[in-house]
Amino acid sequence: MVLKFRAWDKLGKEMHKVSAIDFSSKGARIIRLAGVQSNGKGDHKRWHSSVELMQSTGFKDVNGVEI
Repeated sequence: MVLKFRAWDKLGKEMHKVSAIDFSSKGARIIRLAGVQSNGKGDHKRWHSSVELMQSTGFKDVNGVEI
């Protein structure tokens, strides 16, 4: 099973797919959110405290759409 995550960006008030989670030796976590920023420069980077990270359950509804 492939782990999938999405994240609620508390600053931008939007839901995003997570493209990466970066850990440092100091324990700081940076979440990279997939999507283009308003300045046209790829993924958003947010500190873990400014996003609500959610892991996919892998369940699908009756129409086959991931919940």
